[in-house]
Amino acid sequence: MNEQPKKISKPIVASMVTLVVIIGLGLTCWLYRYYQPNASADTIIVSKSDRDYIYKNGSLKPLTPEGFKVLSNGPYREATSFVLMQKDNALAIYDIPHNQTKPLGITLTNSGNIEERANLDYVGSNRDEFLINVATYDKSSKEYQHHTDFGGDSPIAIKTQEYRYTFSTNQLVKSTIYQTARSLMENDGESFGEFAGPSIVYWDNENNVMYGYESGEGVGRAAPIFKIDLTAQTVTKTNQDITKKITQPFFSPKLDKFVLITTTDKIVTAQLYSTNDFQNPIKTYDLSNMGAPNSFNWSEDGKTAIVTVDKDFYVLDVETGKSRLVHSDTTLESSYTPFDPNSPAVILPSGKVFVYVDWTNTHQEDKSTLFNKDNNRYNLVSVDMANGKTTTLIESSDFIDLAGLAITK
Repeated sequence: MNEQPKKISKPIVASMVTLVVIIGLGLTCWLYRYYQPNASADTIIVSKSDRDYIYKNGSLKPLTPEGFKVLSNGPYREATSFVLMQKDNALAIYDIPHNQTKPLGITLTNSGNIEERANLDYVGSNRDEFLINVATYDKSSKEYQHHTDFGGDSPIAIKTQEYRYTFSTNQLVKSTIYQTARSLMENDGESFGEFAGPSIVYWDNENNVMYGYESGEGVGRAAPIFKIDLTAQTVTKTNQDITKKITQPFFSPKLDKFVLITTTDKIVTAQLYSTNDFQNPIKTYDLSNMGAPNSFNWSEDGKTAIVTVDKDFYVLDVETGKSRLVHSDTTLESSYTPFDPNSPAVILPSGKVFVYVDWTNTHQEDKSTLFNKDNNRYNLVSVDMANGKTTTLIESSDFIDLAGLAITK
């Protein structure tokens, strides 16, 4: 006689279903929190004179673990997730969103006349690889006493070593990526000015490419734009009339396109290029209604930008070239200056809000007291890109600078 299978009671089934649902929801929330970009304001990084901070829940909290010194903040200008740190001469990489520290296995020498300094020079396009430079100085050498023609101290290293570091695998190897790219750019035949030279600004590690332009005294940051293919050992340049005033390239976060802005008299023209074609712009549009931009700040998805022109902020649709004024900063500080137009305005990952630091003063109506620096305030302000509504996130009497965003990959 065959036995009938035992039936499971309805309460037990209901409990099991509930448990599975709870576990599923919990896992989903954890995955979303861990892997998705955080669109809230707690991703904002600001710099003060003493250290770097992250804006969180209405206040500034130290960006990195206690006891560590941040060695460079250049990569903040592009949304990033990591910073290079030092503690007791040992180097480490800090993953900001996930609060994770990984030692690099590099210990700097700082004894006697030997001094070593490290810098995070480039963050790869996939935000998982970095180029780190360690420079060695001899304090007793003439090179260490070197001064520039403009009166500043500029010690020359007796040697440098580049490292390529992969965060996901915790792998560190010696490399020559930057020096190879610089040599290719220098040997391309371009004539650089007396106080100028090649400036390499971005590293597309996924395609083994670097991008740069001429930079220096009397030149600023000038076209043409160079694409250095490290695999093919070739250099490609954009084709512009260098007699016109052309800005440095504004690359999208994914390094798949960039904008060049040309100013001739009162005509301002923007050209959108693909990084796969340096000769033929995808689109050209007129920005003369704005004036000459001071900064061009991409959204993470590469579809929108916040363009600053003096005290005005414009939302620009990169695909169509259509723009609209969304905010004007009318406050003044002790130098009779509003918002610093060359500072970044950072679009949060949601694509709906941007933030900037507003230089202001507590006595706007009394011009005689504007020169009193004790009245200066540095406000971290958010602006709704749809309606221009502003919110002061934090007010500081100490100088702060907007350093950028920390987001997940």
